[in-house]
Amino acid sequence: MFERIWEIWSENVAWLPIVIIIVFAGIAMLARVALLGVLTKIESKRNYNPEKLEKKMKQSQDEYGKFYFGSYYYIWEKKKLRILCAMYPEGHDIGKGKIITEIAEYTTHTSDGQKISAFRREFRVYYEKKQVQRSTVNNFSNYGSGNQYNDASQHEYVHQNIYNDLFSFVKTYNLEHEDEQAIKQFLQELQENRVTEKKKSNAIAVLSKYASIAGSVVSIIANISKLSN
Repeated sequence: MFERIWEIWSENVAWLPIVIIIVFAGIAMLARVALLGVLTKIESKRNYNPEKLEKKMKQSQDEYGKFYFGSYYYIWEKKKLRILCAMYPEGHDIGKGKIITEIAEYTTHTSDGQKISAFRREFRVYYEKKQVQRSTVNNFSNYGSGNQYNDASQHEYVHQNIYNDLFSFVKTYNLEHEDEQAIKQFLQELQENRVTEKKKSNAIAVLSKYASIAGSVVSIIANISKLSN
């Protein structure tokens, strides 16, 4: 019997290193999945301040010479990425006539520049300069004042949409008392057209706490971000 066992062992011993490698690779993969799951769960409970996120966006240039604003994040920071995407919707004016044309996530390299980082990514916001339409009539310059009525109508439409979505959000979800009062205060300011950049940031900070439980929050944050005073 022992001779038979030894014979089987001798025939299959060459496969032993491969089996060991496969087992350890499987264990490492499961450990990575479990770790990422834990980190994602922890990150989902984190509150982000939109003003601080905005300050971390740095202007840079890609390999094709295109300028963009970018910020780094880790693959388990899914809530952070959702908020960044909501803060920078395509078509939004980010200041000084810079209109967002594209948002994207890119891989990054390790510190030695030789390998692609397994965990760190870069969120990029590409933009283009807005072209000012100018025409001359009877020697007077016209910068599109004929669009003032449409702009006002659009402004009112956006305000009303945000108001309706926020009102529905407060009624649908069980918010913490302070958060509910903050949103109601913002609703009142929105109705009275008293919204400032600081009040917008405060509202977004409150809403971001509920991004993981309410799908509508991301679109609400996006609309508030591009809300003009």
